[in-house]
Amino acid sequence: MRSQAQLIRNVNDNTTELIFMKDRVGRLIYANAATLRLMGKCEKDIGTADSALFHNMAEYHPIHANDLRVMETGESISVEEPYTGVDGACRIFRSTKSPLRDDAGQIIGVIGVSTDISTLKEAEQTLRDADHRKDEFLAMLAHELRNPLAAIRYAGQVLQCTDADAQTLRSAAEILNRQVAHMVRQVDDLLDVSRISRGSIELRKECTELAPIVRDAVEASRPLFARLDQQLTVTLPPSAMHVYGDPIRLAQIVGNLLNNASKFTDRGGRIWLTVQHEDEQAMIRVRDTGIGIPTHELSRIFDMFGQVDSSLERARDGLGLGLALVKNLVEMHGGTVGAASDGLGKGSEFVLRLPLVTGQPQPAALEQPVAARPVATAARRILIADDNQDSADMLRTLFEFMGHDVRTAADGLEAVEAAAMFHPDVVVLDIGMPRLNGYEAARRIREQQRGNGLTLIALSGWNREEDRQRSQREGFDAHLVKPVDLTALTMLLGESERD
Repeated sequence: MRSQAQLIRNVNDNTTELIFMKDRVGRLIYANAATLRLMGKCEKDIGTADSALFHNMAEYHPIHANDLRVMETGESISVEEPYTGVDGACRIFRSTKSPLRDDAGQIIGVIGVSTDISTLKEAEQTLRDADHRKDEFLAMLAHELRNPLAAIRYAGQVLQCTDADAQTLRSAAEILNRQVAHMVRQVDDLLDVSRISRGSIELRKECTELAPIVRDAVEASRPLFARLDQQLTVTLPPSAMHVYGDPIRLAQIVGNLLNNASKFTDRGGRIWLTVQHEDEQAMIRVRDTGIGIPTHELSRIFDMFGQVDSSLERARDGLGLGLALVKNLVEMHGGTVGAASDGLGKGSEFVLRLPLVTGQPQPAALEQPVAARPVATAARRILIADDNQDSADMLRTLFEFMGHDVRTAADGLEAVEAAAMFHPDVVVLDIGMPRLNGYEAARRIREQQRGNGLTLIALSGWNREEDRQRSQREGFDAHLVKPVDLTALTMLLGESERD
């Protein structure tokens, strides 16, 4: 019996579970090693009153109430109980408590086993927070999409007015183009977020001069500043500074910082962009006279889907993606970015640093100069296949305005049949179509028109590298992403004409 009791004690003292017994007045009559360690007690403290075992007396009363409940009802319970140990850390325990009985069956106390579930509770809270952020983001996404969609709908209704003058129609068309461009940027940001989350963004780095990249970003942002009567002051270094990076992504970084500064600066405000050399690093500063950032928000300003203050943010468009993308892209280039502000109403400053290329920079390999690509002038036979009839009709109208002979098809099978009769020079195929998808339709049309110099253009909502590679494998000459850039499409028509 003695060896059995010792075995049980060894098991109890080598478990991480808390095992304890208390008598009817709350004195500790047994505790395993884990319980004593947590309380900061030892064997000689057995017999101590319950209230003396607590380092936070606010936790004593609910736990004591649970013990009394077990002893009064004679029923076991399972409850969550917080307890602050001798180390000062508050943990959450799942406690199973049962009545302790003597040989006659009388309740003489309570026996309990407690499991530390603090990590689990933290994970649950993290999931709840993430779910809450997801709900907030989806609501914000719906809000942000409705804004340009409203403008697009109103502009479309203006275009339907037969008595509208030419200036009104031109203004409506400009609004349509501007709002669609805005939505495309939002979708592109969302796709970049997805790529960063999956670790699938690939940088095409080369030794490149920083000043031309900054100039390109500035020129792309100027219409935004002009619309808000904001004054932009740009200061570039007197000599060339070279960094090793992806020119397109670097321009995106600077552009996002400029757009952010404009968005949070009132009409007529000022923005300064300064590029300078400091300690073997290129330093880019973007400062504004905008609404500023509360001190307590500075630590989360670069968080994905982060917003400064909802009451302020609702007055400003945006999904809270731009700065998060800046941070990730800067870090992928081996740099850092930080934010500073003296508080609300006092403007903000963003500073990013990128390592400079030391020594004599090697210029990136230059492509052989080519003649400017012509715009198609000769009439072409063009077949458009898209199950979105509105999209197909509008693209057809644009091509017809340019003097081309155009046919449309509503699905892949209809596209194959139309191609057999129409003998097009160019086929623009949506990928996701009913009855026959764009890939299969492309194979059949290519087989039909073998030797006819046909140009096949894939039109898709997917813009991943694997999507482009698949289009190439399936025999397409080009892969364009919806909404298609008419300039790019016209350029392809010009190339098909030369071929």
